[in-house]
Amino acid sequence: MAIVLYANPISQPSRAVIIFFRLNDIEHETRALNLIKGEHRTPSFKEVNPFGLVPAITDNGFNLYESHAIMKYVAATRPYKEDWYAHDVQKRARVDALMDWHHNNTRRHTVGIVWNEVICSMFGLSPDMHLAALSRRELQSSLSAMERVMLAQADASKPDSPRFLDANIHPTIADLSIACELKQIELLGPAGKEAVLGSHKKVQAWLEAVRAACNPVFDQVHGALYRLASRAEKARNLGNIQAPTQGGHTAGGSQLIGRKIRSSL
Repeated sequence: MAIVLYANPISQPSRAVIIFFRLNDIEHETRALNLIKGEHRTPSFKEVNPFGLVPAITDNGFNLYESHAIMKYVAATRPYKEDWYAHDVQKRARVDALMDWHHNNTRRHTVGIVWNEVICSMFGLSPDMHLAALSRRELQSSLSAMERVMLAQADASKPDSPRFLDANIHPTIADLSIACELKQIELLGPAGKEAVLGSHKKVQAWLEAVRAACNPVFDQVHGALYRLASRAEKARNLGNIQAPTQGGHTAGGSQLIGRKIRSSL
């Protein structure tokens, strides 16, 4: 029986799972949830994930949430291309370590930037610009750590050299999760993206290597994000996305929309 995957392509973790499923020919049915309409907050979906977050899956009556858990579960229950999540216990543990690191570093700080600098302006919400500034500083530290530790042996100029995290020659599910997260920076526009990634050449090369290894699926799945980024840039050029003053007030209806969206970004 095919897995039912509940997801939304604007959600970074959703994209990682969708790409993993497609690249590994995992039989599944995707049910796209509209986050603006709050479809991930309905009683029926909360039977799948009580926290109301995407992605989540149902596999023959078994419900599971959290993108990392989903990919590992599929690797344990379905045939897949082993390079994504090695059978070797020690290699697998290294991938697990990267994914655990991601939660409190690249994911946490990217969300802090994009939510407060872009999403709040687009939906009339009240941002926390102090948190946005802190997240920018912390993300720079995380990206530097990636280059110093995880990409220490990466050399994009040599085809046979390890291009991926932890000196791997093929991307793993850790590469996929972190790459999908950092692609959210597209929403900051060209200038904003350069400000975040410009000094991190190894990270830029690694991102492109992950994209190339996963294409055309990678760009197909990121299509919705690219379209939203284009919309955000047009709004930015019109002056509709600005750096708001800290501590503004937002009407209750917009705050409700914000809670609905933020829960899965």
